[in-house]
This record gives sequence, structure tokens and C-alpha cells, in this order.
Amino acid sequence: MTDAASPDDEGILQPKQQSLLRSSALMASGTLVSRLLGFIRSALLIAALGSTAGAAAAFQVANTLPNTVYNLLAAGILDAILVPQIIRALRRRGGSEYLNKLITLAGTILFGITVLTMIGAPLLISITSAQYGGSIRALAITFALWCLPQIFFYGVYNLFGEILNARGIFGPYMWAPVVNNIVGIAGLGAFLMTWGPSGETLPPEGFTSAQIWVIAGSATLGVIAQALCLVIPLRASGVKLRLDFHFRGTDFGSASKVAGWTFATLMVSQLGVLSTSNLNGAADMWSEGTGVAVAGTPAYNMSFMIYMVPQSLIAVTLATAIFTRLANNVANRNFKAVAQDYHTGVRLITMLSMLAVAVLMAGAVPMMQMVMPSQGPEAAAIYAPVLIALLLGVPSTGIVIISQRVFFAFEDAKPVFLMGIVPTALQLIVGWTIYFTADAQWWTIGAAAAETVCRVVQGFIAIIWTAKRVRAISAGRLIASYLLYFFAFVGSAVCGRLLLRLVSPFSTSSGTLSRFFGASWRLVMVAVVVTVIFLLILRLLDPEGSRAVTEQIRDRLGKGPSTPANEPTPASGVTDENLEEPEALTSQLQTISDAGINAYAAGALTPPPSWEEIMAEEQAHQTLSRAMGSQDPTATGSFPRPITPTRAPQTEYDVNQSPHARGSALTPTSTLQSSDNRFNPTAISLVFGAVLVVIALIFAVRTLGAPAGGSLLGAIEQSESQQSQQSDSQSGEEPAPPAPPEPEAGTPVISTIEVFSWNDDGSDHPELSGALTDGDPETLWYSRYYDANQFSEDNTVSLLVNFTEEAKVSEVVLDFIGGSGEGEVVLRAAQDGNPRAGDVLATAAITERTVIKLPEPATLSSLGINFTRMPIDDEGVPRAKVSSLTIN
Repeated sequence: MTDAASPDDEGILQPKQQSLLRSSALMASGTLVSRLLGFIRSALLIAALGSTAGAAAAFQVANTLPNTVYNLLAAGILDAILVPQIIRALRRRGGSEYLNKLITLAGTILFGITVLTMIGAPLLISITSAQYGGSIRALAITFALWCLPQIFFYGVYNLFGEILNARGIFGPYMWAPVVNNIVGIAGLGAFLMTWGPSGETLPPEGFTSAQIWVIAGSATLGVIAQALCLVIPLRASGVKLRLDFHFRGTDFGSASKVAGWTFATLMVSQLGVLSTSNLNGAADMWSEGTGVAVAGTPAYNMSFMIYMVPQSLIAVTLATAIFTRLANNVANRNFKAVAQDYHTGVRLITMLSMLAVAVLMAGAVPMMQMVMPSQGPEAAAIYAPVLIALLLGVPSTGIVIISQRVFFAFEDAKPVFLMGIVPTALQLIVGWTIYFTADAQWWTIGAAAAETVCRVVQGFIAIIWTAKRVRAISAGRLIASYLLYFFAFVGSAVCGRLLLRLVSPFSTSSGTLSRFFGASWRLVMVAVVVTVIFLLILRLLDPEGSRAVTEQIRDRLGKGPSTPANEPTPASGVTDENLEEPEALTSQLQTISDAGINAYAAGALTPPPSWEEIMAEEQAHQTLSRAMGSQDPTATGSFPRPITPTRAPQTEYDVNQSPHARGSALTPTSTLQSSDNRFNPTAISLVFGAVLVVIALIFAVRTLGAPAGGSLLGAIEQSESQQSQQSDSQSGEEPAPPAPPEPEAGTPVISTIEVFSWNDDGSDHPELSGALTDGDPETLWYSRYYDANQFSEDNTVSLLVNFTEEAKVSEVVLDFIGGSGEGEVVLRAAQDGNPRAGDVLATAAITERTVIKLPEPATLSSLGINFTRMPIDDEGVPRAKVSSLTIN
């Protein structure tokens, strides 16, 4: 952590400035330590309560309720509406007073939701585990009454963490779950020392009040400690909190426009969560009734915890690092950079996730024995298939997360909602088809497989929809790279499984420690072999691409600290090359620096965008991240986004976009702006949340003290008439501001020039584009040279020329060095930031001075200059060397 910053002279709490690498390292390290402690905690829980059905299932169902309720109700309302207000409060005069009002209001809402859910605990158990009955249902309800107060403290933790994030302090938010796990481990240790281990199953009938207090009480106490430990860094950062119930002046009129779609997305995702929970509960009850051990809720929760490790360390970390750059590039209409960041993120997430999945899938049995060494080989054999069924969804989840970041950067959450509908429907169909057609031992495995089907389908939908949103993104290339990594995954995982069969996958030792170490060396062996084979397959299928990405990862790991601020790296990650050095036409992945670490183009040091600009519409994405990840039984809470001011390129403005001062509201350009008749979902979200609370209260009163066999359907039928009275409330919509008048087209004034390389690999010297308009004939921009001198229309070396405002273009003049041969250049009216798309304006052969006159003047905001064939330069090689560009 860095030293605390004090408020400035104007009473505005300024964010601290940290490097993006430092922020990402703090996130990853906190997540890693929390996961490791989570495994220890889960192993102790299995030792205390058993591995199948019984008390273990009752507790885990009850202990996941706070996450479920918080994600659906509290997080949907707080993150989408209150948190953006809190972030903005830190950027205004007198913000501390307004902040205290908002925190008090948020705490009041959280407290009310917590009380209502505690009253409705029987109903919640019926919804999430409809198959439960008898003693297991009664124990689950008792556990829920102890666990549901966690809702309030999850909310406090999230609110305090968001304030720290806005202040530029990321470490405490990610390390607080470590405190939670330590408290939980202490409670489970006390349970084991007092009552000893349970064996495979602990029956719910003999569970005492003291045991309930220790197990459930330590779980809730851990969440309380997780929230309250943030008070110290909050005070050190200069934020002073106090209760203030004077809510006058807390206006939600400027709440995020994505709030409504965010809430709808949460509702869809929770259908999948409820489906999985009920399928697991059905397996628990079958096991409880027959006495036969099968995979159920404990097996799923343990598998999901392991599933979350690669997702958190790879997908969430990389997507988080890239999001700020995506948002800023979208605001600057730099769609080329958006596409480059997206390509890089998807490829890196897919490759690293496929490798992790191959290791975990091949070593699923020893992995399970490592995390629950108190259990014998039989328990590992039951748990491992659930983990295998879940794992293949890890790469697709990463793709979905980074695709969501793109749409959030465009302030458009509707596609995020729509692209989850069909996959969730498929999850319900697959899961319940297996339930009705297969034996009970397959029900939880089927639920996990259904989630994987949902995630894989949603991943491909996300790529295609994102490519439609940003034309410079190539969906075909990304899907091809996914399939390449998938082939490497299959080959390496099969080899790992075969190797494990040779040495026996199970550690059959009688002692707990000997089982742990026996499983550990097996997993390490599998990890080494699978990694080597995975990389060898990649080297065989794509030698140049695999060599490039492995060298880049190795170099990045060896660099340690980030590049100093006074030594910026080019945005493409490409450094100057010797003019005579040839480059092969190979498909290379973008450098890892494009993932958001030290990848800003050289330029003047400009003021960072304000927190209001960056955060105002972004808060919804953290809620979706939690929802897409279902429920994390260990390290709860969202992953903070490191919004860290860094050395940025010189600000460049496109048509109809004017410079905005620090702290001003960001005005989206016409292409990004929503239509005037789009509704403001803030009021709808509030009304919807209020209706849900009323319905929950009605259900809670009717089900409080209901018998174990009470029918949920009956409660719903009895409440229909009362629910119908909750009709549409006031819309609360505000009239949209009038659109600014369109400026008249004038003389072309070039704002920026972007270089689109062949294969989008950033190797055609984008850092030299300024030489085209600097007026110095001695400086020039040049491409690399190509042996195969013919380019398809969608993969040319191109220049995107952006104008400061719409202008009439009638003539384009290019001065080449050399310029002989059969070179050809095509002018296009660039579309959506893509110089290769749009109407063709003119085509010309390249000469030393190429003058291209348009048949008639065209009014443009950006112009695409595409080299379909390179000229022969003064050194006799096919390459474009341009000393000046003039547009009239």
C-alpha cells in the first residue's frame, strides 16, 4: 500500500496514483492468498461435517444464501445506483457530507433487506433447495438464521471497498477476505478440537446448538471482520464516516443508465443459480434417504472453488487491467486500439485458461485429495467428475467477462442481458433433462455440465456480438485461436490422464498428511507433463505465434517493475526496427503489454480522466462479474477495477468531440450516444426492487413457522391477489437534453492518424504516423516489407485519418520514397473506426507523388487509406515509405 493522501485544498478527496502493474499485483496476490486459505478452510469443513449430504449439505446451502440474496437484491440496487453516487461524491466540494448521507442510506437499505430475509429464511430454503425436508430442512433453516446477517456486512464491505478503490487504494479490498478465511479457519479448528472429525457424513439429527453456534457463528463473524477491517485504511485515506439520516438532497436522477439492464441480467443469471442449487439439493436428499454417497452440494461447492482459481487469477485480473484502457479508447473513438486490446485479452485469457484447465482436468483426482486429505479415495472419486464437468467453462467465462467490459465501455448493457438468455435456457434444459433421465449420481455432474454448456455458448455469442459492435474485431480469427488452444488442451490433458493411470491416480495411504503429499506429487507431475505437451502442441500447430507469446510472457515475468512513467511504451508494443530487417508474414499474438500493463503510446503527460467520468457508468460491471461467476464460497465480494492514472497519449479529438476539462462530464460522441427515446431505467430499478421486497415480506410472513412439507406453490397462489396490487408506479423519466446542432463541414484538419497493420499485429510502425503531417520531408512513415505483395480487402495495411470535425474531402496527395512498381491505394469513407470498411471513394496506382482526386467531394469525419499492393521503394523492396500526406 502507498501512503495515504489527504484531501486537497478545495475539500475534494483526490485519488491516489499507483502504477497499473502495482494495482494488478495487489489484486492477484490478495486473491491468491485468499484462495489458498479457502482451500484450507474447505478441507477443515469437510473434516468437521463430512463430504456428502447431511449437516454438510445443510450448512453449505445456508451459507450460500447471503451471496445469492446480496447479488440479486442488494448488489443490484446498491452497485447500479448508490455506488456511482458515492464515487461522484468523492469528486465534489462538500463530498464528505453527501458521502455520509449515501452510506447511511445504503446501510439502512442493507439492514432492511437483511431483516426481511431472516424472516423469510424458510421460504429461501424452499426456493434454493425445494427437495429438502425433515431434519435436513430444519437444520438448513437454523443455519440460515445465523448466516443471513452476512448480507449486511457484505454490503458494508463492498461500499467501503468501492470508496477505497475510488481513492486509488486497492490492496485492503482484495486482502480483506483473507481475514474472513482466518476467522473461519479458527472456528473450524475449534470445532474439530472440541468434537473431532465426523467421517464421511454427519447426520443432521444429532447436531447440537453449540455446534451450530461454532460453525455458523464463525462463518458470519468472518464476514463481519472482513468488512470492519476496512475501517482502518478508510480513516487513513482521509475519509471520515458518520451516520447522517438527513437524506434530503440525495438525488438518483443521474444514476447509471445501465442499471436497469444490469438488474435484468442478474435476474437471468440467478435462474441458472437456482437450477443448479435445486439439482444439488435433490442429490443431497436422495443420498440422505438411501444412505448411498453421491455428489451433491458439498461436491459442487468444492469443485466451484477450484474452478474459481484460474478464473480469478487469469480472466478477472486481465479483464480488470484492460477495462480502463477500453473505456478511454472508446471515449476517444480509437476503435483500432479497442480491437487490439480485445484481441490480446481474449487470446491470452483463452491460452492461459486452457492450459490451467488441462492441468486441473487431468489431475482432478489428486487435486481433490489435496484439498480434502481427511477423506479417503472414495470421496475424491465422487467429487472429481463434478470438477471435470465444470472446468471447460473457464476459458469461455473469461471471454464473456472481457466482452462485457467492451459493452460497458460503450455504456450499453442491453447486449450483455440479451446474450445471456439463450445460454441460460440451454442450461435449464440440459440440467433438468439429465435429472429426469439419469440416475442420482449424475444429477450434480449434470448441473455442472449444464453450466459449462451455458458458458461455452455464451462465450461464442459474446465474441460474435462484440465483433459486430466494433468492426475492427475479427471474430473468425478469435474463434480460430480458441480452437487451436482447444486442440492443445485435448492432447495435453489426454497425455496427463494416461500418465496418471500408470502411477495410479489415488493416494491410498492411511494417514492424512501422507495422503496429502501423495496427491501433491502426482498433481505436480501431471502439471509439468501437461504444460510441456501443451506448449509443444502449440509449437507444432503455430510455431511463430507460440514462440512469440511464450517469449513475451517470459520477458514480462522477468521485467519485474513496470516501465517508468517517463519511458512510455508504444501502444502497439512494437519498437523501432532496422530498416533493412525483413519480417515474415506470420500470425503473431499481441504483446502481453497490450493487456493493460505499460502499453500507452508516447505522448505528453495529460490530466487523467476524472473518477466521475470513468466510474459513473461502470459500476454495473462488478455486479455482473459476480453473477456470471455464480457464487464464490470463499473470497466474497467483487474484484475492484484499478482505475489508475498513468502516462497517457496526447489527447486526440474526433469529429463533434471537444476537449473536456478535468472533472467535467464526459460527453459521448454521436456514434456512441443512445437515442433520445431510450428510457432511464433508474426509477424502474428502484420500483422493481421495492416490489421484490414487498413480495418477499408477504411470502416471509406466510411461510414463517410453516411445516417442513409446506408447498411453495401454495404460498405463491395465496399471494397472487396481493401481488397484483403492486402495479406500475411512476416512471420517473426525465426528458433527454436537446441534441447539439451539427457543425457545418469545413476544411479538412487532421486530428490523428492510426496505422492498421497487416494481420493487426501492430508491426507497421504506428509510432511513426506523426511524420506524415509534421511538415518535415526528412521524416517519414514506413511499413515493413512483404514478399507476398497482395492483400485482401479486409486485411490491408491501412491508415485511418481522423478529422477534428466533419470536412469536405476532394483530393488526397501522398509523397512516396520510391513509388515504382504496381502499387495500388484505395480510399474509403471509414466506417465505425475501421478504414477497411465503408464506401470506396477512389482507387489509384502509386507513383512517387500520388495525387488522388475524388469524382465528387465527400463529407467525412474519417478517411481510410488502404494499400492493396505495396509500391517498390528506393531500396528495391515492396514497402510503403511516405514522407507527407496532404488532404484538401
